[in-house]
Amino acid sequence: SIVGHRIPLDLLEEIKKESADIIESNQLPSNVLNPYSEQSSDNLVFDNTLAGGLLSHQYYYKRRKEPFLYELSNSVRENLNDLYQWSSRGTSDKNTDNRWNTFQKNIMDVLYDLSNKYSVSSSIDLIAMRYALQMTNNVKGIVVDNNDNDPERLRRLFEFHLEDDDIDRLWEASRCLRSEDVEEEENYDDDDYYERETTKSGLFLP
Repeated sequence: SIVGHRIPLDLLEEIKKESADIIESNQLPSNVLNPYSEQSSDNLVFDNTLAGGLLSHQYYYKRRKEPFLYELSNSVRENLNDLYQWSSRGTSDKNTDNRWNTFQKNIMDVLYDLSNKYSVSSSIDLIAMRYALQMTNNVKGIVVDNNDNDPERLRRLFEFHLEDDDIDRLWEASRCLRSEDVEEEENYDDDDYYERETTKSGLFLP
């Protein structure tokens, strides 16, 4: 069997027609800013769950205004598009001056609040990774950032389970549409909104 890496769903369907069992799982990017939104029954492995490290305590209130590029790590600079897409999704406010502060309040404050609730203070990245593990019932694991080499700390991922209300809270923070809201929404742009699979899942070890 083969573990796919970011195989588009239409191509994956073509592959399955030729050999149904050849793809064991498909590795795709997903994080709080840009959550996986396609309907899929395939086994999934999520990577980039921290948006290159942006969703970590290192960047929690680093400064009130958006940092200069030279102040960000290379991996964060490579993933700023997730922040820009999130900033423009679901709002008509195009003022980029408020983008960083809004990100801190709407995303990072929520992650920090949940890190306190689940007793993993100063580890908001664990909340972000745990969210990825529970997004759908067919997530088989996540790819951990190469910079995180503390296995003891990472084991804490398996010591708590996000409540449904907290998953909903993070979903709302991502500014994405729920699947049950799509039919009711008459005017929306496919580029600005995403549909979420509504099933809740338990933890599946990678």
